[in-house]
Amino acid sequence: MFAFGLLSFFIGIGLGSGGKLAKKIANNELTYDYAMTFGDNETKEIYLIGSNSSNYFYVEKGNKNVKISPVGAIKSLEIIHNKRLNK
Repeated sequence: MFAFGLLSFFIGIGLGSGGKLAKKIANNELTYDYAMTFGDNETKEIYLIGSNSSNYFYVEKGNKNVKISPVGAIKSLEIIHNKRLNK
């Protein structure tokens, strides 16, 4: 019963935060805090959704599609607007 409750909690949190992010993407309410530079020196402003050991998940400025890039294709990732330093 405890395991079911814990599983339900994490599924609910995941669905809730995913729905909230989908609304922000649809209404263009994202703050693009990162600049991603690719291997061909092309730089784009992005909203970073998340990452794992092999991929970055992001939304480009001016585009509503979620994109996935492998870590090896990215030259650098720069924080443009640091929320913790710019209070």
